[in-house]
Amino acid sequence: MGEKVSCVLIYMYFLFNIQLAVFTESTGKLIYHGLPIIILLVFWRYTKRMLAYMRQDMIKILFVLLLFVGAMIWGLLMVVLQNGEPSGLLYLGNAISGIFRFLALTVLIMRVYPQNTYENFMKIYVLCNVIYVMASVVLLLLPDLKQIWSTMIITPDKMVEKGDMILNSTRYGLAGYSGFSNTLFCSISVWMCLYLLEMKQISRWWNVAIVVLLVGNMLYGRSGLIISLGMFLVMNLRILSFKRLKTLIIGIGSCGLLIAGAVWYATQEPIIAVWIDWVSEPVAAFIDGAVQGEISFGGSGNQLVEEMWFLPDNDSVILIGDGRFINADGTYYMYTDTGPMRQMFFYGIIGSLLSYISLLLLLYIYYLRVESKIYRWHKFYVAILLILIAFMEFKGLTFNTYYGVILALLCSYNATNICTERRGNGVDYKRGYVGI
Repeated sequence: MGEKVSCVLIYMYFLFNIQLAVFTESTGKLIYHGLPIIILLVFWRYTKRMLAYMRQDMIKILFVLLLFVGAMIWGLLMVVLQNGEPSGLLYLGNAISGIFRFLALTVLIMRVYPQNTYENFMKIYVLCNVIYVMASVVLLLLPDLKQIWSTMIITPDKMVEKGDMILNSTRYGLAGYSGFSNTLFCSISVWMCLYLLEMKQISRWWNVAIVVLLVGNMLYGRSGLIISLGMFLVMNLRILSFKRLKTLIIGIGSCGLLIAGAVWYATQEPIIAVWIDWVSEPVAAFIDGAVQGEISFGGSGNQLVEEMWFLPDNDSVILIGDGRFINADGTYYMYTDTGPMRQMFFYGIIGSLLSYISLLLLLYIYYLRVESKIYRWHKFYVAILLILIAFMEFKGLTFNTYYGVILALLCSYNATNICTERRGNGVDYKRGYVGI
């Protein structure tokens, strides 16, 4: 039991980077990026086993990493030749750190759950995000507790007063400021939860977790809510049955009750009224625009489409970039936060192709590796994951998040599949419930 609790706590730490104030910021970063390597070395027996399980895909994965390193080298050249700044390299470097973090988590889960590593990697990912969302709700409802907690952690500089009260209220969690990255985590968790339900390795009650994750999307970022709702509806309508219809009714009914409760609470708490207006803005703007024969997604959505996507006049910038990622005042370079635009301005189309192709190849390896005879729906789910990646990258820069997650899914699948083949009496993936 102690190992399982420790595994969840380390998982949450690696996923959300919760920095306690007992350490300095530099010490916290050293621990955060160094602990995964220590775990891989301490549990070297499991690390070797994990790498052995990956031998079938090792050449392909090395080619993926070679492309990614090529993107980093190209970015370094652009920083030097264009007299740029290195924060883009730090962002790319965090993808490497993420790979080590998720490989370390895979090793821990191999140790704690040796017979069903694949599904438990996803279960714990979902569980950690559910805990995080519930903690955010508690901190929102209990401002005194939030104040106490804020003194116990290192609060990022982004956690500043914006005047609309949103960022200091709903976009707050155990790690402090919780924004676009957290709504992405919730959306990935919804995808994993749907995958597990299709695998029939969890009970239908895990749909409650999806409802909690949708609440997290509403707290941290509306774009995540759109893609999560889309995935939920597509997966349940794909093969409509009585059970799926019941799931839809329960899900829609639960969301309806939550919305009704939030509206009622808004009459008692003005900050909730501000949040409801923020969440509903894109829907209201779209309806109003449709009535007038126009297309509108609200202030933020219209700004994304009209102002965040553009081509610079200088063709060389399009091709090789400016070697810049942020401005001197800490704002995004050229004041755009969409993923492809930020990558293009940093190292141009050349660097962007290297980085995006490396990620797509890794996803393709995962697409091909999982046994289609057992998981007949797997390829469809990977296609949905690709849509999630594209949608969220269109809204903001999420590129470095996926490497570790996809590689860990691949490693944990291999660990479960090969162990099952060797034992000959492993988990039945079509029947039964394997709990965490």
